[in-house]
Amino acid sequence: LDYTAEDSVQSVFMEIALPLVDDDQFGYAEMQIAGRYSSYAGIGSSYDPKIAIRWQPLDWLAIRASFSTAFIAPSMSQRFTPKSSFLQSTNDLLFNDTEATYRTNVFQGNPDLEPEQAEITNFGFSVALAEFCDNCDLNFGVDYSNYFFEDRITLLRGPRVVDADFSKFLEAYPQADTTNVSRDDAVAWLNCCADPNIVRGGAPSYTIVQVNAYYLNAQEMDHTAIDVYANYTWHSDEYGNVRVGIEATHIDEFSYDLGGGVTGDAVGKQNLGIDVIPTLPEQRAIATINWSRDNTNVLLRARWNKEVDAAWTSVDIDALTYLDLTYTHRIDGLTGSGSNTVLEIGGRNITDEYPTPLGAFGASIELSIHDPRGRMFFVRAKHAF
Repeated sequence: LDYTAEDSVQSVFMEIALPLVDDDQFGYAEMQIAGRYSSYAGIGSSYDPKIAIRWQPLDWLAIRASFSTAFIAPSMSQRFTPKSSFLQSTNDLLFNDTEATYRTNVFQGNPDLEPEQAEITNFGFSVALAEFCDNCDLNFGVDYSNYFFEDRITLLRGPRVVDADFSKFLEAYPQADTTNVSRDDAVAWLNCCADPNIVRGGAPSYTIVQVNAYYLNAQEMDHTAIDVYANYTWHSDEYGNVRVGIEATHIDEFSYDLGGGVTGDAVGKQNLGIDVIPTLPEQRAIATINWSRDNTNVLLRARWNKEVDAAWTSVDIDALTYLDLTYTHRIDGLTGSGSNTVLEIGGRNITDEYPTPLGAFGASIELSIHDPRGRMFFVRAKHAF
């Protein structure tokens, strides 16, 4: 779409680091103080501070904590995009249409959007045992993070508009079976109170022919997660180095209140109808085994995520483990002093795992966590002079 828009932004950033303590008894600690002032013409201004403390009471232990705020201005496309349309699968529970029919969504920018505001809290620790045993190192750490958003910008579209209207219908006309709504009650709702952003055809089907979508500032989102990592490295002059590692994330909470009665917790769900929340497995992990010697390296990687509740089908999105294998060899000086050549041969998803098709939309694969291409092999070469 062609349109013209402009923004005028002025920003100032400052950062200082202050040593707090440095002695044999209490170790070393420092404080970081930072801030950013931003001014957006026609939107407003904000000063967002950050304070962080890192304390290392022992050579092998570090403890950290931070707090900051953030200001996220609406983009030009969110404010000024001209009227346009797209198709989106949307059930119509009011008239028992659960076939995920594609409906036309019409939307445009909202010049009255307010900036998003956020508060970010983090604390954690890390342990680095450089001489855990003969010829080996051990490192591990844990981090807790919380992101609290207000006025999160979202595009209220298709399923969310229709579902919010259906929730209000149930408040006015309680149903014994919400999957088999009384037709008389549904027609009465259309005649008195239905959301005018849902455009329907006439009787007898009352089929949804268009949903008027729109950008708005949602109310709140609260995201809490715990990240864990650990790695063990064994060193050998004769056999090379072996490193085993794992990184994992547990999402404890992703609650949201988008206004209009649209609330919930997005953890473990596909969140297909919520544009500002991705598909969120409750746990994800990546494990690696890496062997290196001289100019040669072999990496085996496993990628896993927990199963996810699909949006419009009783079939869960699978919990799968994908295995990747990469062999890398570096050649120095191939075309003269200082040159470097890297050759890579490998495969992705070498065990050819394939998720169960959902049968609900598109290619029936949730692409944010799964890849429908199956086993793949590659060869790469990179040369630097």
